[in-house]
Amino acid sequence: MFDVEVAVHAAAGIPRGKLWPAIVAQSEEAQDDGLFDDEAGVKEWLATNYDDIMKEGQRRLQKAAAAYEKKKAAQDVITKARAAGQKAEARALPAANREAELVASLG
Repeated sequence: MFDVEVAVHAAAGIPRGKLWPAIVAQSEEAQDDGLFDDEAGVKEWLATNYDDIMKEGQRRLQKAAAAYEKKKAAQDVITKARAAGQKAEARALPAANREAELVASLG
């Protein structure tokens, strides 16, 4: 078996960047599906399917970005809730200290 990532890069001249992992994944899937099994096959597959490969790469990239944003938004909610809780505790601390001092002075 040959290195499909190297073959894709050599055949397409696609620069490595944000789309690269999605393109390599598609090429590995195509190889696993038996669409090609050598470098000549990679070249033919890329030439025949270039537009579809790039569109699918963009779709996968957008899907990953949306999932990241959703996870980040959920984490932001948790972070804000923790911060609000910590602020409430900090505001309550002086009153609790005063109460403890009062109890100690009476006791």
